[in-house]
Amino acid sequence: MQKISGVMIAFLLYIPAPLFADTAFSCPDSGSVILNTTTRDEIERLYPYGSQPGSVFQNGETVEIVTYTQTSVRKSLAVAKKVTPARALSFYFLEGMLVGYEFVSSFKEDHTDFDDAQVAMIKKGETTIEEVEELLGRVCGQHVYPLVSGDVKLALVYSYTQVRGTFKLQVFTKTLLVTADSDGVVMEVSLQASGER
Repeated sequence: MQKISGVMIAFLLYIPAPLFADTAFSCPDSGSVILNTTTRDEIERLYPYGSQPGSVFQNGETVEIVTYTQTSVRKSLAVAKKVTPARALSFYFLEGMLVGYEFVSSFKEDHTDFDDAQVAMIKKGETTIEEVEELLGRVCGQHVYPLVSGDVKLALVYSYTQVRGTFKLQVFTKTLLVTADSDGVVMEVSLQASGER
């Protein structure tokens, strides 16, 4: 299973972002963003903030990315001690059509940390995407082709990143990708983690 590049952690590495600190956003509502239906213009109307544009080459296609970011110096707002609270929301477009999104947060109020121990309960060819959400909670990322291969109907993305420190940064990130077929049954499960908590 391919994994796209780590655009979701760039905001945590103190790259300047144009988003104002008091601008709030969160995990998108499933009804407000629909893969292969929602357009980039519609997303930019829903999220009229400054954004960071980019692109990634995946499965022979150039996918455009729009990322919104927010950080705070108030560490008391973070989900864990000494973590810099931050959140990012990325949207992926192919020819102006939404083909993926990911929300990541280390804010206490909407953090995207998930229970790794539950991943072993997901069985290829048996578990449904509804059952995945029952195990791990609300999914805040979804991908379709070309972010995943053509035989995959949908990929659920669970992702969490945190940063500790000021000058010497300690970055921890983990991402779970669960692909499903047209019947909503799990095809593949991939859990990757790096860094120290």
